[in-house]
Amino acid sequence: MKNCFTRTFDFSVHELPSVIFNLTADGVMLTDLQRIIIDVNPVFEQITGYTRSDIIGKTPRVLSSGVHNPEFYQAMNETLKQQGYWCGDIWNRKKDGTIYLENLSITAINDPDNEPAFYLAMLRDITKQNLYKEKLRNESLYDPLTQLPNRKLLAEKLQSAIHHANQNNKQIAVYFLDLDAFKAINDSIGHNAGDKVLTEVSKNLAQCLRDDDHIARVGGDEFAGVISNLENHSDCFPILHRILRAASQPLKINDRLVSLSASIGVTFYPQQSPLEGEQLLRQADVAMYEAKQSGKNVVKLYDEIDASKERKNKQVLDEISLAIKQNQLILLYQPKINMQTGECIGVEALIRWQHPHRGLLSPNRFIPLIEEHALSIDLGYWVIENALKQISQWQSLGFSIPVSVNITSKHIHQDDFLANLKQLLSVYPHVTPQFLELEIVESSVLYDVDRVADVIQQCNELGVAVSLDDFGSGYSSLSYLRKLPVSKLKIDRSFTSNIQKNTADLSIIEAVMALANAFNCEVIAEGIENEEQGLLLLKLGCNKAQGYFISKPTTSEQIIKWLEQKMTVGSWRQQIKLEDEALLLTYAIVEHRGWLEK
Repeated sequence: MKNCFTRTFDFSVHELPSVIFNLTADGVMLTDLQRIIIDVNPVFEQITGYTRSDIIGKTPRVLSSGVHNPEFYQAMNETLKQQGYWCGDIWNRKKDGTIYLENLSITAINDPDNEPAFYLAMLRDITKQNLYKEKLRNESLYDPLTQLPNRKLLAEKLQSAIHHANQNNKQIAVYFLDLDAFKAINDSIGHNAGDKVLTEVSKNLAQCLRDDDHIARVGGDEFAGVISNLENHSDCFPILHRILRAASQPLKINDRLVSLSASIGVTFYPQQSPLEGEQLLRQADVAMYEAKQSGKNVVKLYDEIDASKERKNKQVLDEISLAIKQNQLILLYQPKINMQTGECIGVEALIRWQHPHRGLLSPNRFIPLIEEHALSIDLGYWVIENALKQISQWQSLGFSIPVSVNITSKHIHQDDFLANLKQLLSVYPHVTPQFLELEIVESSVLYDVDRVADVIQQCNELGVAVSLDDFGSGYSSLSYLRKLPVSKLKIDRSFTSNIQKNTADLSIIEAVMALANAFNCEVIAEGIENEEQGLLLLKLGCNKAQGYFISKPTTSEQIIKWLEQKMTVGSWRQQIKLEDEALLLTYAIVEHRGWLEK
């Protein structure tokens, strides 16, 4: 059967239509069966730099770049002989010595007897296109800050290492590294200087590796990699300890000496059960977390960890995912009050899990397990949507109650967070956005203050207020507080719980009040557990609070009962006509507790 690529023409070389040579955008080269060049077109001359008189009578070997081995050309000739056609990319050399990438197609032209008579080559210089493709590939596979491979390229390297280990009966080590306390360093020296730290650390880490080993930047201050061709597990430890020392090397950044350390988790392949690369990375990540828990600046083996913990966590994650789908989660509401008047100024929505077998579970039984998991995002949207639904229901009953919800760090850093928030607000067009408030914990802003500040500003433009929760418990800094357009600061309960005995906590609260005044923010104290704490806060100028002494989290129905009763009682201050602050506070709080507990 005649090959579909072979063409038969009844003409001599001199009768070859000039249109092929003069109008085509490709270079054209015609050779005889011995590969002697018979003719070329002007585009060929432009591409290669060889004139027609330079090249006629010679063979295409004059273009050889030396990049390809003899086997490459042998395979090309075999294909051309058997199929009458070859097409591919080939590195060639121009007359001036420049090596370029060429897309080349060669077709055998038969004579009237259907025997090969000539070879017609069409060629195009694709060097620029190839460079652009490489640039795009590099951008998709390499971290732009450190130029290390990113997680996507690491996955490819890891898969290749697994394949090589299987073929050659070798072992590999997969490690996960996290810089200790980098967020505090980043916050103290600034984001740009923090980037320089990451760049220098990356260089130091890369120098510790052998040719077959790999390291990648997989997160803000997180790195992961592969150590290949191991005969046994112990062969990797000299390399890992070199990495640990490199990560701990002091750096001079902007004339300032920066000291840091790292924690490393490591796991091995193969294992008793078949594993994919992503599973190995998760194991190494678990081991790294254990390294941090055990004191930091150490290497921890996954084998040393109770692997059942990970299986149990996965089981809980599956259960939580099912709980969201099956509406096992509920919201309770804890009032925030003005302690001088007893007026309810809003409520905080607090999630609970109505487990079908274990009863009502508090958030500390399941929230910590999902903080860094994608489920935290699903759960965050569930809380926002149900809070909006509750606000709508209360408004239909004639009550306007602001509701605040907690947003995790992972959630607020999502690229589509604002778009999804707008979509949820559009589902409840009758809800005034000002009645929804987002609470973000202080530590969630440290990684990218500018990004979080932009998100908060856009929330404000939507009408959704944002408050900074657990203020003072993280790395409080004027530099980031100045950038964040938050409307409220919530004093962490760790400061309010001991203010009767600890003068330092009183001083901290005074400082927070001064900061709030400077930045025109409201202050709400969390964790009020007794009357004395409330009185001390009032004397410090903080009159807004929430806590168990005021009310435990309660149902939406109980909140309404209290509000209805308050409307019939009227103004508490007018009722009791007392100027004594202590009695006023006591009356307000007891009245609150009494109606909420009925």
